[in-house]
Amino acid sequence: MREAFKLIDLPARILPTTHLVDVVDGGREFRFRYWGSGMTEFLGYEATGKTTKDLIPRVMGERVHDIFKSIVSSRQAMAMVSEFERPNSGVVGFQNFIRMPLAAENGSVTQIVSVVEFLVDRHAARTLLHGSINSTVTPP
Repeated sequence: MREAFKLIDLPARILPTTHLVDVVDGGREFRFRYWGSGMTEFLGYEATGKTTKDLIPRVMGERVHDIFKSIVSSRQAMAMVSEFERPNSGVVGFQNFIRMPLAAENGSVTQIVSVVEFLVDRHAARTLLHGSINSTVTPP
């Protein structure tokens, strides 16, 4: 439940690569309420207050938007490994993350919290990727 979730209660070591989005207009858009400093460090830009349309590169924003929409409609958490490229740097790596819906009392998803682990070592990341491709976590 959204009311039970407190960002400040998360372990300090994961806060830098955590982000929290507000679901806008039932899932037509998503606005980043919190964008950890590690997200800025790895991706090269700050996104607090911005929407998925503002993410760079644009194709990443479109993918993230679609994933968030899926989480809103399914009301289930999702764990994934995906490739990313730092904008304007040519640095390629992988990110391992879990995205969890936060719901209002009526059951509608009003926020999504994501915790990301960036894996820049391509060899280690590819080994991880082959072991777990796009699995969805079903809540108990």
